[in-house]
Amino acid sequence: MNDATNLDDLVLDNAHLANAVSQTNLDLPDSPSLSEAMAGPECEKWHIAILEELVAIKEAGTWELVDCSPVVQNVIGCCFVLQKKCGLDGAVTRFKAHLVAQGFSQQEGIDYSETFAPVVKSALLHVFLAICVHWGWRICQMDIKSAYLNGSLSEDIYMCQPKGYEELGSENKIAKLKKGLYRLKQAGQEWYAMLHDYLIKLGFRHTHADHSVFVFEHGQSIIIIPVYVDDKLLAGNDECLLDAIQYAIGAHFKSTDLGMAAWILGIHVHHDIDARTLLIEQLQYIKGILLHYNMAGCMPVSTPLPANIHFEPTSADEHGKVSSYPYLNTIGSLMYATMGTHPDISYAVRSLAPFASNFGQVHINGVKHIMQYLSGWSE
Repeated sequence: MNDATNLDDLVLDNAHLANAVSQTNLDLPDSPSLSEAMAGPECEKWHIAILEELVAIKEAGTWELVDCSPVVQNVIGCCFVLQKKCGLDGAVTRFKAHLVAQGFSQQEGIDYSETFAPVVKSALLHVFLAICVHWGWRICQMDIKSAYLNGSLSEDIYMCQPKGYEELGSENKIAKLKKGLYRLKQAGQEWYAMLHDYLIKLGFRHTHADHSVFVFEHGQSIIIIPVYVDDKLLAGNDECLLDAIQYAIGAHFKSTDLGMAAWILGIHVHHDIDARTLLIEQLQYIKGILLHYNMAGCMPVSTPLPANIHFEPTSADEHGKVSSYPYLNTIGSLMYATMGTHPDISYAVRSLAPFASNFGQVHINGVKHIMQYLSGWSE
């Protein structure tokens, strides 16, 4: 197993978590399982959210029900991922359900081949924000509803119907997917290809440095769109053109105009156009990390790591005593904070990251020390 690859996956997963896209390895308190949700006091709200998701799937023509035959080589499962969406004050504003495919059971060469889809790099996102602040541009935000349902599939993929929500009279049939679902291995690539083709048709071009950043130029006018899955930012020096492009995208894809950008991938943005200032912070994300790893209320410290500390691989016996600790998940969570607003913990996190397969108590203490440092910021 390649630890570096797994670590990269965890960083991307935490970006989705922070962006309220329910693709994450962290089971946070506001992300219950389906059985927990249906047994809880908010079951009616979760049931409505699930029905809304199924209606969106049906309207998009995501699948057709077929009989299971011998020619079907692989049938994958699916499940609902539930999440509460919060406003700027942390209050719950919406109950959201995503039907996700169990893509881990897909077989290469049978129901997927290519999987790569570019997303905007954190460094370029920071550059984009800096450009907007410098020129006094308004940063707009759009959310494409059920984005992956827009991407058409080129492979034949068969999936079980969601348990407990099978279509009446066709309970024994399986779904032949015609469009993408979250967690399908190729869903991100198919969605990006569709979005890319449409933006190119509008006159955009993608940058050479990052294929998820699109630029439109006409005379003295310029519009820039960084893309991260279904989350899009738009900014430029021509307000009329900016509004026209927003309208065109909204007319082509079912989307929500979120107005001035306030949350970008879990990063809270405080933008004052007149003063040309912009503050970004991840306090809510950090509080979520501390709560999840039982570090809420811990004693803050003033440095990411103790002075003069050096980490070495631990013995197999020592590792075995603490192997149940979610070390890799914790490192992934902290790495997303470094990419967003906390480069000050980069050295500490990267000093501990190589020990994912041979960590001991001293490495766990190091990880906890970083979280103690972050707790001072969260307060």
